[in-house]
Amino acid sequence: MPGHIRSPRALPLLLKEFKDFVKALEKLSGKQISDDAFAYLKKLVPIISELEANGITTDYAIAKELERRDIKTARGGKWRPTTVRNFRSRELPPEWGVW
Repeated sequence: MPGHIRSPRALPLLLKEFKDFVKALEKLSGKQISDDAFAYLKKLVPIISELEANGITTDYAIAKELERRDIKTARGGKWRPTTVRNFRSRELPPEWGVW
């Protein structure tokens, strides 16, 4: 281990560099997650809109139909009424013209 790392005066500098590194990673990860979430949202909104147009309007019924169609959540999980409610509560771009 280099001598400067053991120096008590170097510790605040190392911590600052580490925090900056973590912030950079979070920013990078957040952007990727945001892009993935947006793409998934754009894919799923028409499906849910179609279900609603066909009279399937409750969170429970939508979750059941998404499961029947073998459509997974963004993280690969199962649809539950709470998951549908959370999904439908998202604010969408106005040009999409849905909920």
